[in-house]
Amino acid sequence: MSREEYKKEIIYQITMKQADLLLKNKVLDKEDYQEFKDKMLKKYEPKLSKYMSETLDK
Repeated sequence: MSREEYKKEIIYQITMKQADLLLKNKVLDKEDYQEFKDKMLKKYEPKLSKYMSETLDK
């Protein structure tokens, strides 16, 4: 993993942790959360998180 890929991965993880808190506190509903998550996946293209999410969602 390159330095840039690692940086994107970390930014994605931090961003989604905050989004998880917003979902937990009912600031975001599940639909908005999923839309936001999809946008962040497209923007940051995280390699590890993408595969973890696909595996854990099953």
